[in-house]
Amino acid sequence: MDGGGSPTSLIVAHAVGTSVEQLEAPVTTQQRVAYQGAPGAYSEGAALKAVPDGEPLPCEQFEVAFQALTQWLAERAVLPIENSVGGSIHTVYDLLIRYRLHIVGEVNCEVRHCLLALPGVAKGDLRRVMSHPQALSQCDGYIRAMRGVACQAVLDTAGAAQDIARHGWRDAAAIASARAGDLYGLEVLDEGIQDMADNITRFLVLSRDPVISAPGDPRPHKTSLAFALPEGPGRLFKALSVFALRNLDICKIESRPMRSDLLVAAVAPGAGRRFRYLFYLDIVGNLADTAMQNALRHLQEVTTFLRVLGCYPKEASSLALQTVDLPDPIADAEAAGVPDPLHGNDELLFALASATGRSPQQAMADHRTAPAVAYKGLPGAYSEGAALKAVPGCRPLPCEQFDTAFQALSQWLAERAVLPIENSLGGSNHAVYDLLIRYRLHIVGEVMVAVRHCLLALPGVEKGDLRRVVSHYQALAQCDGYFRHLPGVVREVADDTAAAAKMIADTGCRDAAAIASARVGELYGLEALDTDIQDNTGNMTRFLVLSREALITSPADPRSFKTSVAFSFAEGPGQLFKALSVFALRDLDLYKVESRPMRSRPVAGDGAGGRQFQYLFHIDFAGNLAEESAQNALCHLAEFAPFLRVLGCYPCEAEA
Repeated sequence: MDGGGSPTSLIVAHAVGTSVEQLEAPVTTQQRVAYQGAPGAYSEGAALKAVPDGEPLPCEQFEVAFQALTQWLAERAVLPIENSVGGSIHTVYDLLIRYRLHIVGEVNCEVRHCLLALPGVAKGDLRRVMSHPQALSQCDGYIRAMRGVACQAVLDTAGAAQDIARHGWRDAAAIASARAGDLYGLEVLDEGIQDMADNITRFLVLSRDPVISAPGDPRPHKTSLAFALPEGPGRLFKALSVFALRNLDICKIESRPMRSDLLVAAVAPGAGRRFRYLFYLDIVGNLADTAMQNALRHLQEVTTFLRVLGCYPKEASSLALQTVDLPDPIADAEAAGVPDPLHGNDELLFALASATGRSPQQAMADHRTAPAVAYKGLPGAYSEGAALKAVPGCRPLPCEQFDTAFQALSQWLAERAVLPIENSLGGSNHAVYDLLIRYRLHIVGEVMVAVRHCLLALPGVEKGDLRRVVSHYQALAQCDGYFRHLPGVVREVADDTAAAAKMIADTGCRDAAAIASARVGELYGLEALDTDIQDNTGNMTRFLVLSREALITSPADPRSFKTSVAFSFAEGPGQLFKALSVFALRDLDLYKVESRPMRSRPVAGDGAGGRQFQYLFHIDFAGNLAEESAQNALCHLAEFAPFLRVLGCYPCEAEA
C-alpha cells in the first residue's frame, strides 16, 4: 500500500484492501457507500438496499465510515442505529453529534443468522462458535443446546467467517449471514438460528447534504434531532409538550450520557451525583410543514442545545405484517422460559461452579455458610468491585452470564446481585434492562464505580513487544485514542476484561496485553505497562443492587430516593407526553428515560405502509414510594398504561 494520502484515506484503503490512489480516484459510474464491517456483513446488505447501484465501501470502524463520507471518499454512509433485540447502537448516536452529517433516509433489514463452517465440517466437530457479541447473544438459546462449544467474540460477523476461511479452522463455526458463507466458501450447517424470529436492524443513510423536502410531499417523513436540557423537574415534560400540543407523534426517544460534564450534582440535596444526558428524538413529521417548524422554535426556548440531524422519508415496508394484540411483557417472560425458582438448581450450580473454579458441592456449601453477592464476570472484574462497594465484607459470587446472576438470586444461591445498568461512555446495558422484566426481583440500591483501565502484560514484556491487545469490546472502544500510540497492534475481543487478563496469564502470551483494572493485574500476576489509559477520565458505571424482597421505605426517611418503573402505552400522538405529565404535574424529577424494543413484537405496522419498533419504557424518577405524590403519580400512570411495573424504590447513592 502506498504511503500518500490523508490518514483517513490510509485507514479506509486498509479496510478495503486497495491503494490510496484507487480509493481517491474520481467516481464516475457508481456511488461509494461506506459501511462498517467486512464484505458479507449485514451492513453491506443494508448499503445495497439503500443505494442499489452503489459500490459498498467496507470500513473497520463506525468512525472511519463517518470520516470517509466527511472527506469525500464516499457519497453515502449506511450505519445501524438500533436492533429490535439488541437495542440502540450507542457509538453511532455519539458520532451523529461529533460529525456534521445529515440523515437522508432509513432502511430496515431482517437479520437471519446462519451457522457457517468449512466444507465437510459437521456440528459434532465444533469446539467454538465465533461472531460479534450481539450475534452470539441473539443466538444464545441455540448455542446452549450445542454442548461443549465455547463462544468466541470478534469485532464483526462477516469477519468471523473470513477468519475461519483464511486459517482453515475445522473446529470453529461462524454466526453470520448466508451471503458471508457464499463469499468465503463456507457451508451453512443451520440457518435462522436466532432466538427471536423477528430480528430487525434499522439503518440510517447519511449524506453531506440534507434532503430538502417539499410541504406537499405525500410520503410520511421522520425528523431526527438531539437536544440538552437545564437541570430541574419537569424539563423533559416541557420539551415533549411542544410536539404533543401540535399532535406530532414521537416514534423514538433515546437518552445518552453527555461526553463532557458527564456527572452533575443532583437537584435534591443529598442525592449525590447523576448522569447528565443528551436526548435524541425521532418525530413523525416533515420539516417543511408549519407545525414542525413551530415545534422546533418552541423547543429552542426550553433547551440549552438543539440540533436537527435530518428530515427524511420513512421506509415503506413490503414485508407482510400480522395483526396482533399489544405486546405483553409478562407473556414475553413466560415465552422466554424463565426457570421456576423452586426447581432446576443443578444446571445453575454447574454454571456457578464453572465461574468460581469450585465443584457444585463446594458452591452449595459456600451458599449455606456465607452470604453471597452475585455479579457477572471473573474475579477482578469491575463488577466485583461494585459488589464489594455495595455490600462491604460480602463474598462476591462470579457468574458467567447476566442471566446466571439473576438466576442465582432468584433460586436463593445469593442474597444480592449487583449488575451494571449504564456506563457514562458506553450507555445503557440492554441485557440487564430485559432481565429486569423477565425476573421478579427488586432494585434496592445503586452504586457508582469509576472505570480506570490499565494495560497489563506478563512481567518483563514491554510495549514494543506487543502485537495484540485483548479486552471486552466496550473497554477497547473506551481506549480508542490510546491505540493510536500503539502502531501495528491488533485489537481482540474477549467476553470480559478480567477474562482477557486470565487468558494471557494462563497461556503465557508475551506478545499480548489486556485492558483491565489494576486489581486484575494483581490477581493474575500481570504488570501494568500504563495506567488510566481510557480516553475519558470521567468514565463511570452505575450498578443496580437487586434483592428478592423489595425495600420498604418510610416517609420520615431523610435520604433522597429514586423509583424505577417500566411501562408501555397504546400507539398515538402525545402518549409519551401524557405518561411524563404524571410526574411533571407533581414536580417529580426524571433521572433517566430508556426505551427498549418489545421482545414479543419488536416491529409493527405504522398505519402508513411502513414499520416501526414497539417499545417498553423504563423511567427512574426522584421520589420515595412511601410519599403520597409518588403513589398518586403511579396511580395516574396506571390509568392509561396497559402494562406498569415498579422495579424498585431505593436510596440514591450519596456523593463521596
